[in-house]
Amino acid sequence: MRRTVVLPVLLFVLGGSAAGAAPGLVVAPVVTERIDGQPAAGARGEPKLTKALRGLGLTVRPPAAMPGLADALAKGELAGRYPAVDWVLRVEIDASKLAEGVLETGFVRYDGYARAEVLTADTGELLGEVEARGQGMDLSPRTAALMAGEKAAAALAEKLTAAIPTLQATTRVRLTVTGVPVADEATQLAERLRSVPGVQKANLGVLKAGGEARLDLELEAGTAAELATRLDAAAGLGLRVDGFTSRAINAHYAPERRVRVELVVGPFENATGNPAEGWLRAAVPRVLATELSNHAALTVRAAPSAGAPRTAAEAPAWLKGGPEDVKGALLYVTGRVRYDGPKAALLVQVFRADDGRLLTSTEHSGPMVGFRGVVAAAAHDVTRPLLAAVLADDGMRAVAAAQRAPADAVAALNAEAGKRRLQAVHIEPGDGADVQGRVVVRGGADAPVRVRIASPDHLEQPVVLDVPAEDGEASLPFLAKLVNRAPVMPLEVEAAWRDGSAWHREVLRVTVMARTP
Repeated sequence: MRRTVVLPVLLFVLGGSAAGAAPGLVVAPVVTERIDGQPAAGARGEPKLTKALRGLGLTVRPPAAMPGLADALAKGELAGRYPAVDWVLRVEIDASKLAEGVLETGFVRYDGYARAEVLTADTGELLGEVEARGQGMDLSPRTAALMAGEKAAAALAEKLTAAIPTLQATTRVRLTVTGVPVADEATQLAERLRSVPGVQKANLGVLKAGGEARLDLELEAGTAAELATRLDAAAGLGLRVDGFTSRAINAHYAPERRVRVELVVGPFENATGNPAEGWLRAAVPRVLATELSNHAALTVRAAPSAGAPRTAAEAPAWLKGGPEDVKGALLYVTGRVRYDGPKAALLVQVFRADDGRLLTSTEHSGPMVGFRGVVAAAAHDVTRPLLAAVLADDGMRAVAAAQRAPADAVAALNAEAGKRRLQAVHIEPGDGADVQGRVVVRGGADAPVRVRIASPDHLEQPVVLDVPAEDGEASLPFLAKLVNRAPVMPLEVEAAWRDGSAWHREVLRVTVMARTP
């Protein structure tokens, strides 16, 4: 498979921002032009507007390529009819005579006024209005009027492009969920959505026959893209996001995703016998917690306070005492790490948080250089048995959240990893001045995939990798310069691609573990 690596790139914004930073935003202008209040045949405002918008980085679909657009706009029947477009622009360009005989030369001056209403193609919602002016002067009144219209159109394009961040900063998003089994589940889904970070209100609008629920969400802050990522990753919500636009999110009901297991990752025992390696006691849990949090059914809480046991053997008795640090959690994860020369060994144990009973454990060993990969492998190996144990235990609270989940919920949850475009992130040993590794991405013939690797506190700037629109799997190398080296450094790896008007986005969180100097 062909591979393209771009290093480094500073901007990558889904849906974009100002000029040059709005790749893929598709707009369709419906333009009405007048001169002195009369329809202006042959006016040049529309082609000028189209050329200017394209020059500023937007994709423009002419109305001629979209039959019935003007009529649908006039009737208010725009919503959902044109999935290949993000925004529809209702544009009016008027040129009015200002003066004749300017400077006693016979020149005529016209004032051009342009106004655009910006509406979303998916919901028909009015996002806002943009206005601009321009003037033209010529001996010919018509030429002066055409010049005024052109200048107003060009100014409108610049103002519209500059206003994109404001127009995209919505507080309302339409969520459409298919496959909702019963009305009661749709009502409960609205209640669960209110607990998602960033969602202020969630109201069930329509529940159609066949299980299609439409919910209106009001956001405290953020964008539809950010909310779509949170919904897809939210444990216990029961949704799988299929795509999103600037104002709408499409998802389907996935009952196995109702499984919600809350766990606490405690400090690990430093069994090396060398106090200099004590940093591993905190670094290993951070890496393990990050890897576990990428699973759709797991919610990971912060590590407990200094009162937690220092050895894995002490954990069961400590848990039976009902410590405050793990109250409400279902599972407690701990273990020990031993570092002998160039190799290290890791034991991960998962206990019931209420009575300290051991549910599952796994052991891994490998070179200390690149030990993060050993911890990641342990997290992967422990996930399936702990989920199986939770779902099989009638006494565990997670069963209540999984009542509607199918019998093969564990298999369905673990099979999701194979369906992701963003398959894995492997971090390789570096020289201390950078982070290097490989991102494994499953491409597709439908659309290219863009991968962004970022860490505002630790990387000099984000890294962007492009995967062509081809089937197959690519292992893309990357190198990112560090500005703040630390024992543990979080990275966010994001894959995004577009299918028609809908964006798709996946996120994996990675914690890099670097031995202290």
